[in-house]
Amino acid sequence: MLFEINIILELLICISSIPFNFLFFYIIFTSKEVDLKWRITLFLLFISSILMSFTHLARTLICVWISGFEMHPIYANFGNYYSLYIVYFHEIGFCLQSFSLLAFSLVILMTIFNQKSKFFENLGFFIFILISLGLSIFLPYFLYIVRERILTLLFFTTLDISTLLILIFASKKSKTHYKSKMGSVNLEQRYQLSQVLNWTKSMIPSVIFAKWTRFVSISSIIYVESKNGGEFERTLIYSIYNSFLDVFMILLAVGIFLRHRKFRKISKDLKTIDGHVIKQNPSQQDYISYLKNQWN
Repeated sequence: MLFEINIILELLICISSIPFNFLFFYIIFTSKEVDLKWRITLFLLFISSILMSFTHLARTLICVWISGFEMHPIYANFGNYYSLYIVYFHEIGFCLQSFSLLAFSLVILMTIFNQKSKFFENLGFFIFILISLGLSIFLPYFLYIVRERILTLLFFTTLDISTLLILIFASKKSKTHYKSKMGSVNLEQRYQLSQVLNWTKSMIPSVIFAKWTRFVSISSIIYVESKNGGEFERTLIYSIYNSFLDVFMILLAVGIFLRHRKFRKISKDLKTIDGHVIKQNPSQQDYISYLKNQWN
């Protein structure tokens, strides 16, 4: 009974996560305040989520088609019966999610300190993106062929903790910089600091949720394997964890959407000489004033 309920929930979460992935895509490519480097890292996050959602859905549908809603060896040993490509691409998305979030954290950190040497900053960014893509392709092989799960857990735990610490530090630092340099920075720099705080506040809760569930799930799988646990326990933990990854993207998209929608309700009405009312979109200065009030 537990397995049947889990399968039904998996299918519902998988299908629900797909439109939220595209909502996230819509937000990052229609948001005027997101610069190129931010867009690239968030686009990679979108790609990673799409890979995980579709491969998770494909794996679940094929297994249900073969074995119904009963626990069957073919579900637990999916890779032995069908192509490992689905699992491999899912793990590429898994790795890419971690690296894209780390890249995003580093980009907003660079935005705060506003380095003058943009050439080396941009060069370092694109080198990091290329390395991240390469590792995202290689690490799934390390996970499933070499099967070094302990080292993988330690690596991703370190990566996740670093990402969280950078995000929290960036959020605090952007607020401090804004208040301490009110008269010494130009409008563009103040606007960038405001956007750092806005995006980090939107992302931190869902990132904490994703990183914690990742650590607990992988630790549980390693524990079950070390105790010679059955395929049922291992598969159940793995499927629940995949569902949590989909829930993470739903929470992230909803959080960012609600935070940006809250501000975009603010509009300025201007009247022409003949009394005609013109509605204007919020300007950068409006964003700064709004965010400043939110901090107080």
